Amino acid sequence: MVAAGGLSGLVNWWLAPWLVFHAWLSTLTRLQHTAPHIPFRPEGLSGQDLCTAIVSGTVTIRLPSWLEAVLNYPNYHMPQHLAPDAVPYYNAKRATEGLRERLWPYMTEGKLSVKLLINHITKWQVYDTEQETYITFDEAMQKVTLLEQLQGGAPAASS
Repeated sequence: MVAAGGLSGLVNWWLAPWLVFHAWLSTLTRLQHTAPHIPFRPEGLSGQDLCTAIVSGTVTIRLPSWLEAVLNYPNYHMPQHLAPDAVPYYNAKRATEGLRERLWPYMTEGKLSVKLLINHITKWQVYDTEQETYITFDEAMQKVTLLEQLQGGAPAASS
């Protein structure tokens, strides 16, 4: 590639497409596993089995049909969690529809939108184990500042 197109060819025909593809799949993966109402559960936590965690912790993002086809239906992700070797990508949409018929009250779905993307980009959150929910970074920083003040100005100890 460098021999044919020089450094520009390498950037234009390999690096740029790789960066775009990687950014898109990273974004889609984040959207599929993060929502404010989905609690973070440390490993070994009792009261929740693997299937419950998969069904209630996976978000199905509805994409435009042309984009689903181009990307081989990566947005229908739950069947691959439940049966990784049994559901090929081209049956993932149909498998998700079957699961939806039986498990709809426990599933989370969302439509890809500019608002959803902006929310994920601008409102990064951390998990608060005391409240068992996600809080904004601003709220987390307020807690850290309060903890530092309670400890007499010393920086908060990291765990």
